[in-house]
Amino acid sequence: MIICNFCIISGDNFLRIYIKERLDAGELTLTAAVELSYLSEDEQAIVAKKDAAINEKAAKSIRAAAGELTENKLEEILHPVRESAPAKAVSVKMPAEAEEKYFSGMKAKERTDLVMKALDAWFAGKEAADVQ
Repeated sequence: MIICNFCIISGDNFLRIYIKERLDAGELTLTAAVELSYLSEDEQAIVAKKDAAINEKAAKSIRAAAGELTENKLEEILHPVRESAPAKAVSVKMPAEAEEKYFSGMKAKERTDLVMKALDAWFAGKEAADVQ
């Protein structure tokens, strides 16, 4: 396998000099260089201009975009936009007496709804609002 990879990248017809230089400098692994060798000369030039680490996984994604690779597409591959995680629930501690006085017999969903209504009323300036 290594010999096959070496043959792929050593020929002048496959891997352009600027990608070979990154390989020689240790900036690319052999397997990443092989993946990039399947790109056209113009696409390899786009990759070479980008001063970013390219691991094997990124190189495979770049190869998958062959024929459609642009600077913007390369940027999307190397720096994908990650969606933020949904907000987690937060626990609030209160004295047992308050829980017993205000939430006795309520289910968790009912407690949450009541607290949300009370906070909405409070921050809307309706400190004396009836929220039950």
